Amino acid sequence: MGSTSLVRQHQRRLEDTGRTSYYINAGWAEDMSELVAEIRISVGGPRPPKYAGDPIERFMASRVLVREGDDRLRGLRALSTRVAESEGPRPIIILDEMHEPELVHELFGCYRDDIWQMPFRWVVCGQASRRSQYLQPPADAFFDSVLTLDALDQAASQDLLHTRLAGAGVDDEEAGLRILANRDRIVRQGGGNPRQLLAAARDVVLRSAEETSVSDRLVASAAALGATEMLAVRYLTRHGPTSASDARLLEALDITRARATQVLRRLEDAGLVRASNAKANQPGRPRRLYSTRSSLEGV
Repeated sequence: MGSTSLVRQHQRRLEDTGRTSYYINAGWAEDMSELVAEIRISVGGPRPPKYAGDPIERFMASRVLVREGDDRLRGLRALSTRVAESEGPRPIIILDEMHEPELVHELFGCYRDDIWQMPFRWVVCGQASRRSQYLQPPADAFFDSVLTLDALDQAASQDLLHTRLAGAGVDDEEAGLRILANRDRIVRQGGGNPRQLLAAARDVVLRSAEETSVSDRLVASAAALGATEMLAVRYLTRHGPTSASDARLLEALDITRARATQVLRRLEDAGLVRASNAKANQPGRPRRLYSTRSSLEGV
C-alpha cells in the first residue's frame, strides 16, 4: 500500500466514525496562493460546477481564486469562520503529495500562529528524504507527530504481487503466469514503491516483447547518464507525456521540480526524450511535456 492509498483508507475510517475530512492533492499547487485556493475548493469554497471532477481542471480553476489582496490566508480565514459556526469535532484536512518543503514551511511556519487558531486538524504527506526540510523551525513545532513509511523490502514486494494475483479471475490466468515468470524483474523495477511495483507488473502484461525490448534499450541508455535519468525514462515509458511539475513524477523520482527539469533536459539533449508544449486552456505559458522518443516516433 502506497502513501496515497494509506491516507485514503484513513479518510474512509474517519468518515465511518462520523468525522469530517477533506483530501487535497497539494502537488498541483505551485505557490502559497494556489495551495490556499485548492483547499478552499476542496473544503467548500467557490466551486464552479464544471470543475468538480477532473483534477487538472480543478487545478486550473484554483488559479482563478489566487491573490486576494495582500492577505495570503484570506480565503482560509473566511473558510474557518464558516466551519467554526458549525457543530461537531474539528474537520481534518489532508494535504497529500506535498512535495515542496517551502510551502510546508510557509503555511505551518510563517503562518503557524494563524493556522493554530483555525478549527482544523492537519495531515501532511510528503517525501521522507526531505523530512529535515519540512520540519525546519518554526514549522517543526506545529506537528504533534511524524510518521515515516519505509520502502517495501523484497519479501513485502513479492507478497503484494501475490496478494493482487490471488484476487484475479480465471480470465487473468495468463497475465498472472507472465507476472510470476517476471517476478524478480518486477520487484527490482518497483524499487520498494508500491505504485512503481504495480506499474512494472502492468508493463509485463500489456506490452509486447518488441515494446519491452525498445523500452529496455531506452532505460539502458538513460542509465549511462545517471540513476535518476534512468528512473525518469522508465516513468515516461509507463505514463506517457509528463511535465517537470507533475506531482506523481516528483514522488516517484523523489526529487524537486527544479531537479526534474534538469533531468528531463539532459534526457532531451541526449535524444532519449522529446519535449512539446501542451495546449493552453487559458492565457499564460503552456506546460512543457516530455515523452520518450519511442512513444512518438516508433524507435
